[in-house]
Amino acid sequence: MTTTTSSIMEQHCRLIAEHRSWLKHIDPKLLASWEGILKSKPESAVAEAWVRKLMASYDLNPKPAEKQGKGGLDFICTACEKGKDIFYVEVANFDAKAIGKKLGQPEHMDSCTSGPVTSPFPEFLVKRRKKQDQVAKHQINRPTVLAFTCFQEVVSNLFFDDHLITELMIPQLNHGKPFFNRTLFFKEGNERGSYTDACPDISAVMICAPIWNYSSTQQPVINLVLNPSAAREFDPAWMPKIDCHKLSDTWRDIDPCQWQVCKD
Repeated sequence: MTTTTSSIMEQHCRLIAEHRSWLKHIDPKLLASWEGILKSKPESAVAEAWVRKLMASYDLNPKPAEKQGKGGLDFICTACEKGKDIFYVEVANFDAKAIGKKLGQPEHMDSCTSGPVTSPFPEFLVKRRKKQDQVAKHQINRPTVLAFTCFQEVVSNLFFDDHLITELMIPQLNHGKPFFNRTLFFKEGNERGSYTDACPDISAVMICAPIWNYSSTQQPVINLVLNPSAAREFDPAWMPKIDCHKLSDTWRDIDPCQWQVCKD
């Protein structure tokens, strides 16, 4: 089935209604803003609602972090037992058709495809750069989680396979030297084979795929990936139900070619 605006509305009608009610009680102006996004970019709007409900299911009491007329991030979450704000969440959704065009896939990305495809890494990096700039602009002083989402299963097969996390964190070799420009958290330094922080204001990345509607028996695969050089650390204990991945504790003391990803 092709993912159209109408099909998204139908599949997630309950979630849309819940999010409308939630925003209405908080700030009607924020509701009007979200309704505009729902009309122009329905996948992005539903992804935001989906992540909000996910955070609520972890008893993290998400609240809008965006200020009307001033912008901001999507949510700020609270540890209920502590009663204080602990981290921000910003949602970045992958549009299947746009990705399909860039990866050389058929026009409709909702059916299974085969054959070689262009690397999806640039799409992650483009969104990471934009979100890093956004977080830095608003001078966020708490840990921030960047939540990558998508709706289509075929996109999830391309972007969220078993090897993705390792490939996003471990530099590949280029003429015998580690190459960092295709890693999620680092970029090339001034000298060949050296690196510097690419997104210090993003504490962790949460990868959610695919997004099924809440009445579905199929559940999304969710992974949390910690930024080893974040300016503000994210505590995995805040989301204990999600598999958490990080570089081994000795990563700073060893050659990047020997870095390893482990579960926290």
